[in-house]
Amino acid sequence: MVKRKQLEVPGTEREIIEEISMAAVQYREKRDARSALSKEEAMARKMLLDVMQKNNRTIYDDVEENVRVKIVIGADKAEVAEILSEKEED
Repeated sequence: MVKRKQLEVPGTEREIIEEISMAAVQYREKRDARSALSKEEAMARKMLLDVMQKNNRTIYDDVEENVRVKIVIGADKAEVAEILSEKEED
């Protein structure tokens, strides 16, 4: 099927609003960056789960690094249930 270009009728041109265009471009950049970061996070989560399962651990604490990991192993997959951030404390 051949796509035809719509004819432009004089006086009906689309108005370009620079403020909207700039906001849309900024949003697209942030969305794309978040998407890339989400993929990296998923890979890091999988690596963490694999290492935990390889070492037969469901809970791991490292006081020096302020890291606590708790995973839940289900019938079909494992999930990270808890991970302590650098700033959190008990």
